[in-house]
Amino acid sequence: MLASLAVFPPNGLDRSLHVAVLIGLVIGTVFTELFGWTYAGLVVPGYLATIFIAAPATAIFIIVESVVTYWLVAGVGRWVTHLGAWSAAFGRERFYLFIVGAVLVRLLFEGVIVPRVEAQYGFAHSRELYSVGLVLVPLVSNTFWNAGIIKAFPRVGFVTVLTWILLVLLLRTTNLSVSRFQVINESLSIKFLESPKAQIILVIGALLGARNNVRYGWDYNGILVPGLLAVACYEPLKLVTTTVEALLVYGASKFLMSVPPFSRMLIVGPRRMLMCYITGFFVKVLLGFVLAYFWPGVPMIDYFGFGYLLPSLLAVKMWNKDHIGIVVMPTLQVSITAFLVGNGIGYGLVKAEGLLVPHAAVSEIAMITSGATVPYELTLGDTGPRPRPAAERSVGIAALEVALEVANEVDGFTETRGGEEVSPRTLTAAKTAGLLVMREEKGGWVVARPRASEIDPDDVTPAPRFAVRPKATQGVVLHRGGFLVLATPEGPGSALPALAHAAAEALGARAIVLLSRHEGQRALDEAFAAELGKRLGLDQMLVVESGGDEPPGVSAVGSVPEGFDVMALGRMLGKDVTLSWRAPLQGATQRPWSNAPTLRVPLALAEEVAGSLLGAREVEVWSGGLRQELVGRVVALTSVGTAGYRGPTIEELRLFDATLARRMPHAGMEPRWTAWERAVAARLGYAIVRVHRPDGEIEAWGLVEDETGGRRGNASLFVKVEKLGLGAEDAEGDPKPQTSTREVVAPGEILIEVPAPRWEIGTFGAGLSLYDALGARGLLIAGALPSADPRGYADPRRRVSRRSFFQRVHEVWLGEGKSGISMQGIAPERDYTGDLVVSFGREVIRREQVPEWARPMVEVFGDLGLRVGMFDGAREHAPYNGSADLSMSYARKFADGRFALVYMSGDLRSAMSAVEGDGILTPRLGRLGVDLGSEDVASRAFELITCKAEAPAPKGAPKKTEKKKKGADDAPPAVAPKSRCPSFAADAANRCDVEARLQSFERYLDQNNPFDLRAAINDRACHVEVVRDAVSRRIWALVAEPGQVVLVPLGTSRVPRAPKPLTSIVRVRRAVATGLTSIRVTESP
Repeated sequence: MLASLAVFPPNGLDRSLHVAVLIGLVIGTVFTELFGWTYAGLVVPGYLATIFIAAPATAIFIIVESVVTYWLVAGVGRWVTHLGAWSAAFGRERFYLFIVGAVLVRLLFEGVIVPRVEAQYGFAHSRELYSVGLVLVPLVSNTFWNAGIIKAFPRVGFVTVLTWILLVLLLRTTNLSVSRFQVINESLSIKFLESPKAQIILVIGALLGARNNVRYGWDYNGILVPGLLAVACYEPLKLVTTTVEALLVYGASKFLMSVPPFSRMLIVGPRRMLMCYITGFFVKVLLGFVLAYFWPGVPMIDYFGFGYLLPSLLAVKMWNKDHIGIVVMPTLQVSITAFLVGNGIGYGLVKAEGLLVPHAAVSEIAMITSGATVPYELTLGDTGPRPRPAAERSVGIAALEVALEVANEVDGFTETRGGEEVSPRTLTAAKTAGLLVMREEKGGWVVARPRASEIDPDDVTPAPRFAVRPKATQGVVLHRGGFLVLATPEGPGSALPALAHAAAEALGARAIVLLSRHEGQRALDEAFAAELGKRLGLDQMLVVESGGDEPPGVSAVGSVPEGFDVMALGRMLGKDVTLSWRAPLQGATQRPWSNAPTLRVPLALAEEVAGSLLGAREVEVWSGGLRQELVGRVVALTSVGTAGYRGPTIEELRLFDATLARRMPHAGMEPRWTAWERAVAARLGYAIVRVHRPDGEIEAWGLVEDETGGRRGNASLFVKVEKLGLGAEDAEGDPKPQTSTREVVAPGEILIEVPAPRWEIGTFGAGLSLYDALGARGLLIAGALPSADPRGYADPRRRVSRRSFFQRVHEVWLGEGKSGISMQGIAPERDYTGDLVVSFGREVIRREQVPEWARPMVEVFGDLGLRVGMFDGAREHAPYNGSADLSMSYARKFADGRFALVYMSGDLRSAMSAVEGDGILTPRLGRLGVDLGSEDVASRAFELITCKAEAPAPKGAPKKTEKKKKGADDAPPAVAPKSRCPSFAADAANRCDVEARLQSFERYLDQNNPFDLRAAINDRACHVEVVRDAVSRRIWALVAEPGQVVLVPLGTSRVPRAPKPLTSIVRVRRAVATGLTSIRVTESP
C-alpha cells in the first residue's frame, strides 16, 4: 500500500517541517528563476502550508497580523517619509523595522484584542488565535515589500497552495506526519505573551547584527541570523549543532561542486541556497536511516540545527565568502552578546514592573460574564467538597465580605443609571477571593459561586453560593421588603438549588442563598444569609426542602406572611400545595429563618420540576445495534465544533460524577432516567441513548455528546445491559448466545477504552472487537482527536488531560473494583517486530503472572496466532511500561493489576481498521441472491459439527426418487421438528475439499472479484453458508463437512489462518468477534 511507504527515516525527519520547507523552497526558487519573483521569506510557504493543515485558524491569524504589520511599516518607512520626517527605510533598516513592527502588532492583537474577544464570545480554542514562531510574521510581511502587497500576496499564496497540495499528497501516501507539530505546537513555535525575553533577545540580536554590519562589515546572510542564534543560546547544544550542521553542509556542497555533473553547472544566487538546503536534507535522511538501523529509538530531530534554514544560510555565506572564520566567529560573537544583553534588559524590566506598575490597575479590565443559567450555576456551586478547616474562618470571612458588596451593588442597580451591576473593582476583589460572578442578562439575576483552584481542585474557597437581582427588576411584584429563599441540598448533584430558583421566580423573591451541608461552611453561610437579609431589607423568607413521599406542602408558624402566594407555588409545582401549621421554635438554636415558612417537596417531584426548568432531553434510541451505529457515527463522535475542544470545569466533573458517572455502570434493563438526570446530562452536553439490537432487544445504554449543539469533544460511554436471571446455559445445559453473552465474560467486569479512535487508525476497530470478544461490560471512546487542542487537553493519554470526562469514567470504573483495557498503537518509529505488547504497569516475567481477569484476553491473542509480548523489563519492551500514560498512572496507585495497556503494531491496526464496516459486501451478497441471516456464528459452527453423514445404502436397495408429487393423502399425520443439519452424503468427507474452498474465498478476498465469491459460495461438494454474526455483526462464510467447519471472515482483505483448530465454543466466539483470522473448528477429542 502507498500509505505504508517508509520514505523518511522514522526517528524524527518524518514528523518535522523540513520536508515542507524543502517543497516550498524548491517551488519558490523555480518561480524566481522563471519569472523573477522576489526571493525572500524562504521558509514561509512550507511553514504556512503546514500550519494550514494542522491549525487553519492559526494560519489565518498569521496572515492577518502580517498584513497589518506591512501597512504599519509601509506607513512609517514609505509614506510618512514624504512629509520629510525622516529618510526612506531600505535594506537592513527596513527589515529591522518589520521585526519591531511585528512585535508591536502582536502585542496589540494577542495582548489586548484576543483576550477581549475570548471573554466576550467565549471562544474556548483561544490558543489558535495566537500566531506562532518568533519571526514568521515579519518574514511574511517582508515578502510583500518589493512588489507591493497587491502583487506579492497572490504570489505567496500561489506558492503556499502548491506546497500544501504536495504536502497533503505526501501525508497520505508516505510515513510523513505533522503530528509532532500538531500536538506540541508550542515547542515548535512560541506564543508571544509567554516569551517576552525571547522577543527582546531577537530584537537586540537583529539590532547588534545590523550595527556591526555597518561598522565592521560583518555579514551573516541577514541580520535575523544572529538574533535567532541568540535565542538558541537557551539550549547550548542547539548552538553547537547549528554550527556543526552549517560546517557539514558547507563542506558537502563544496565537495559536490568539485565533481561532475555539478562542476559543469552554474550554481549562483538562489541556486546556491537551494543546493545547500537539499544537500543538508539528504545528509539528514541518510544519517536518519543509519541511526534507525543501528540505534533505533534515538530522537534524531533533537540533534538538528536550530530552525530550518539557519544552517543553510550560514553555509551559503561561507560559500560566498569562501572562508569559514570570517562568517562563524562574528555570528557567534554577536549572538552571545545579544543573549547576555537581552537577558539583562529582561531582568531589569521585571524588577521595574514590580516598582512602577500599581497592582490596582488590573481591576480596570475586569468584566462580568453574561449568559449564565442561574439554577445550573447554583447546582455547580453546590458540588464543592468540605472546605479545609484553616480556610473556613480566614478565607471564608474575606469571601463573605466581598459577596455582601456584590449583593449590595446588584441590589442598587437601575437601568437608567447605566454601567454594570457590579463594578470592576468589586469583580476583581471577588476573583481574588475565589468567587465567580456571572449574570443571566443585564438587569436580571446575578449569581455567584466559589471557583475551584486549577492547581488543587480540593482547595475550594468556603464562599457563599447565592443569586440576587436588582430591587428595581422589571416585571417583579415586590411585597414590602422582599423574599429571601434558602435551601440546604443534601448532597452534590441535588435538584434543590434549581427548585429554590423556581420558588424564587414564583414568589418574586430577590435573593437565593444555599446553606452548606458541611458544618464549618454552614456557619459562614448562615451568617451571610442573616447579614444579606438585613442589608437588602429582605424581611420575608422561605426555606425549601426536599424528601419524603408526602404531597408537597407549606408549613408555617402563626400566619402566612403578607404576599406569600401559595397558589403560585402550586402552579410552579403542577400540584396542589397543602398548608399546615407548626409551633414556633425558641431558644439558643433559633435563626432568623427558623420560624419562616418551609416548602417541602417530594424528591421525585423536585427532580421533575428542576429537570423541566433546566431543559430535560428525551432519551434517544439507536436501533441498528451498537457496532453498526458506532461505525456509522465514529467521525461525528470524535469531532469537535467550531469553538474547538472545551473540556469540563472542575465543578462540571463533580456534577458528572454525582449524577451520571456512578449511575451508568448500574443501569438495568429499564432504568428510570429521571428528568433531573436527563437535564444534567443535557447541560453537560450529553444525550442519554438506548441502543437496541436489530431484533429490538435492548443492548446497551450510552452517554453521547450532542451533535447539534457544537460538540465540545467529550468522551462517549456505553454500558452493556445485563439481564437478571439469565445464565450461560439453559436447563438442558446448552449455551444461550442469542439472549446472553455472559459465558464469554472474563472474571471482573471490563471497560474497553479507546483514547485515540481516529488518530491511531485501527484502535477503534480493535476496541469494538475486544468488547465483543470478551463480553466486556463498558466501552469508552474519546470524543476528539489528540490534535484538537494544541496544549494536549484533548488527548486522554497525557497528564494535562486529567480534567476530562474520559479520565473520570476510568477512575470511577476502577474505583468500583472493576477492570479496564486501553487500546493504543505502537508509534511508527518504534522498532518492534511483534504484533502487540501488553502492559499491566509492572513486570510480567511468566504468563502465570498475568492477572486472572486478563487471561481470556491473552488466550484470544494466542488463538489468533498473534505475536504477543509482555512488558517484562526487557530492553525491547521498555518503551511500553505505560509510565507516561495518565490512565495507567492512576491504576498503578489505586487499582494495581486491574488495568492493561494493549499496544498494537501498525500492521495489526491496519487489519483491524478493515473490519470497521462492510458497505460493499452486503449489497454484493444481495445481488448474488444470498439472504443474510443473523445468528451466533460460533453456535452454528458447533451445530454443524454434530451433523453426521448419511449411512451408505445397502446393496440392492432401490434408489430414492428425486421428486414426487404430493397429494393431500400423502401428508404425514404429524410434523416433527425440522433439523437444521444439511444432508451430508455418505461420501461427503471424500467429495468435500475444505482446503480448496478456503482457498476460493481467500482468492476472492485477494482480488475482490464478485465472480470468485459466487464460485466459492455455489460449491456442490461442500456445505457453504453465509451468515452475519449476531454479536459482532460481521459476515462469515461457513464451509462444513462432517466433523469439521471452517469459518472465513468476508471483509475487505484477506486474513491469515488461525494456527490451530479450536474445540471450545467460548474460544471460537471470542475469535469470531475479532474477525482477524480464518478459524478451523473441530470436535473435541
